[in-house]
Amino acid sequence: MQSDRRPSPSKAKPTAASSPTKAPPSPSRDAAAAPPPPETVVYGESEFTGGDIAGKYGLLVKGTKRRRGGDATAATESGAAATKDGDSEEPYEISTAPRDAPLLTKGRGELEEAIQDLPEHCSMEDYEAKPIADFGVAMLRSMGWSEGQAIGRNQKNGLVKPIQYIPRPSLLGLGAQPTPDYVPTASGKRRRADAPAYELPTDANGKVRHYVTVDEKLEARRVLAVGGYILVTHGRHAGMLGVVRELMHHKELARVELAANGDLVKVDARDLKLLSPAEYDAEAAKREAKAKQHPAASSSSSTSILSPGDIWVRPNLRVRIVSKSLAGGKYYERKARIVDVLPGGVSVVEVEDSRRSLLEGVPQKALETTVPSIDGLVRVVRVPRKLRGDRDDLLGVRGQIIDKDKKREEVVVRVEDDEVVVCGFDDVCAIA
Repeated sequence: MQSDRRPSPSKAKPTAASSPTKAPPSPSRDAAAAPPPPETVVYGESEFTGGDIAGKYGLLVKGTKRRRGGDATAATESGAAATKDGDSEEPYEISTAPRDAPLLTKGRGELEEAIQDLPEHCSMEDYEAKPIADFGVAMLRSMGWSEGQAIGRNQKNGLVKPIQYIPRPSLLGLGAQPTPDYVPTASGKRRRADAPAYELPTDANGKVRHYVTVDEKLEARRVLAVGGYILVTHGRHAGMLGVVRELMHHKELARVELAANGDLVKVDARDLKLLSPAEYDAEAAKREAKAKQHPAASSSSSTSILSPGDIWVRPNLRVRIVSKSLAGGKYYERKARIVDVLPGGVSVVEVEDSRRSLLEGVPQKALETTVPSIDGLVRVVRVPRKLRGDRDDLLGVRGQIIDKDKKREEVVVRVEDDEVVVCGFDDVCAIA
């Protein structure tokens, strides 16, 4: 039975194409002690010895690849290897020249000259001395950009100055301001970090933007505290500047000293807008300049003339000044006595202060009625809404308050002939 096994290369018989090889003579003792000659490697038209290359340039020269299951050295010496079909095969050799090293393909002299011409390594001092601040500008200039020109294809709406985007904290909602971070402590609990959160900048329209210019710096987020500068945005004192002097009811209510007259008023904390010292000074200076241009005496010129039926001011009434622009807000929330009433509802009032300041040309809309406590004397300045058309004779009548309801803003007044009338706070005014 014929075996289909392939004969191993070591036991293959020489064919007619292959020539018989003789065993090499055994080397002598002196020849064995001598070092083997270096292998010759050929590159192009020049040839170097592997020993010289390995010693001078640190290259590793490999020999022929050993074949599996046979003696590659014997195959190399014979110049051919036996195959299954009896055909000869050239010995397989590995090239020791890397393909991506063009310098090694040159001659010895050219290679040494190329190595000598290589620049020396840059020292750390030379590296630090190289300017890298304008590296990006130099790249832009090489692309055709010039100073003051917008970057990008859209030159009309493009950015002239570079910007830096503000990273949004994780899970932060749209339009929400970031809060101070919490850091873990040694006990495992988390406490508020010392670094305050930043305030997102706004554009000219008041919209929040999430980027800053190179020269712009983020401001620390303002926190409502005693001594902070504020602007009242809603409520009775809307539009007034002031300073927080006291926080009450877990910071839900603030006692504010108004910048216009120094009065202390209570304001809901939600109605306050925190200002920086620079913003506060700029707004105060703008209001002061406006007050100088429009003094109190000229207030009547900008006020329309009221009809007699709409005028409620009368001499010897105790009123409150509610104008925030009269004399720059200096007399805001101050009580005064009406000295005289001019045509059109313009009054001359005497302010109840240490100087007893006399203000002329005060319009009616700058004044508000005052309601005394129980048993106080009042004068009916408007007919109550429920009695209009039926009791117009009540207008100007004196009376005495016998009950007062602040929640409903109503008072019970005893007028002449012991008649009792229910009036609103705006229908009566205290007598000075």
